[in-house]
Amino acid sequence: MPKVTNQQINILIVDDEKAVADILKDCISDKERSVDVCHDGLEGIEHIQNNFYDLIIVDLMMPKVGGLDVL
Repeated sequence: MPKVTNQQINILIVDDEKAVADILKDCISDKERSVDVCHDGLEGIEHIQNNFYDLIIVDLMMPKVGGLDVL
């Protein structure tokens, strides 16, 4: 059986549509989850390079740097 810990789950949302990103954040945020939001691909890449994330939710169709490029 997996060991249960009290660690937070770190989640990154990368979406150029602020309203969509905010709704996602509101839906998945709670005391066990730390959620960061970026509104463009370049900012998402910076966050990924500087932080550890357990889950990354990315919009595939963004201007300049798309979601696949972020990953």
